Amino acid sequence: MAPRCRPTSARRSRPRSKLKQRVAYLTIECNAPGIEIWVDEVMVGKTPFSKEVVVGTGRHKVSVKGQSPEVVEVAGGDHTTVKLRVDVKPTPLGPKPAPSRTGVWVGVTVTSALLVGTGVFGYLALSSRQDFRNAADAGPLGAADVDDRERKIRRFTLTTDILAGATVLAGAVTLYYVLSRTDSGQPDTKVGFGPGSILLEGRF
Repeated sequence: MAPRCRPTSARRSRPRSKLKQRVAYLTIECNAPGIEIWVDEVMVGKTPFSKEVVVGTGRHKVSVKGQSPEVVEVAGGDHTTVKLRVDVKPTPLGPKPAPSRTGVWVGVTVTSALLVGTGVFGYLALSSRQDFRNAADAGPLGAADVDDRERKIRRFTLTTDILAGATVLAGAVTLYYVLSRTDSGQPDTKVGFGPGSILLEGRF
């Protein structure tokens, strides 16, 4: 009697058919990278997540840590896409650095030095003028002596005027710098210069 042949292909296909009826496939999408994906409280990977997750039939919870899960129900052989959205919070910036006061201190130092110089040469100019008067009252002076004393007085007076103008200018610039250091970074004041005058406008 010849041996009976059995249909092996049909016998092998049955387990595959039963397996397809028992599993489903989830494609998980998320709007943020580097996020842990959890399926039924089991971490299956991090985003970006390109591979499908094989699950059994029925209900499943798909979630990211700290947010409510998405509940999906699948049947055998289903290919279901689950879209998760994560509220991405911007990285908090550190405290705004305090504005540098180097410019203020430099301005104050320069203004103070110029003010001291103005006072010193102003005193020398007055002293030279007074010495000239005292010498003239004491007796006649020679032409050379008079010229020398007058040049000395003019030199001290001119130096005093230059230092006084520089002092006013340095003080105005320093004041402008201080008043313009606002939160918006835009100056709130305006300084104008004219012949023998300084105009300061702004909010105080």
